[in-house]
Amino acid sequence: DAKHFERLANFDALTNGRNRLSFDHDLELLWKNESIPETWLCFFDLNDLKMINDTFGHHIGDMALKQTFECISGAFGTDESCYRVGGDEFACVFTGSFEMLSSRLKVFSDSIESAARKVAFPFNIATGYVSIDKNKYTSVQEMLIDADMKMYADKSIKKH
Repeated sequence: DAKHFERLANFDALTNGRNRLSFDHDLELLWKNESIPETWLCFFDLNDLKMINDTFGHHIGDMALKQTFECISGAFGTDESCYRVGGDEFACVFTGSFEMLSSRLKVFSDSIESAARKVAFPFNIATGYVSIDKNKYTSVQEMLIDADMKMYADKSIKKH
């Protein structure tokens, strides 16, 4: 039925989170909104997924992806605003002050550290975030590129 196909189109089968199609749609709707409350776009990247898959097997890589999504949705609340946007990349749209975002990022970081102590593979996640701000960015694409660059800067710090 239609609901089944809609779910297939908008959700990731592995994590049961929203997928890239859903993310792009939701972000465009938010961008078109005339007055956006203080809202943040966060990007996350599971570090070393290829090494985890090659060393421990793809079932462990899948477990790492599921754990990543659980840590994100656990720290940022509703699954409605958390997405697996591709491979080992995830995103979250969070509405609140910078202080609230910082607090959630701390919860996220703590949950990653806690999960990392319980698994046999290296588990860490690069993070980048930007304010969804039409005064700073001229397009969704420009904002995505900035968030991605910030995440990769964090990734290079965490790899050394």
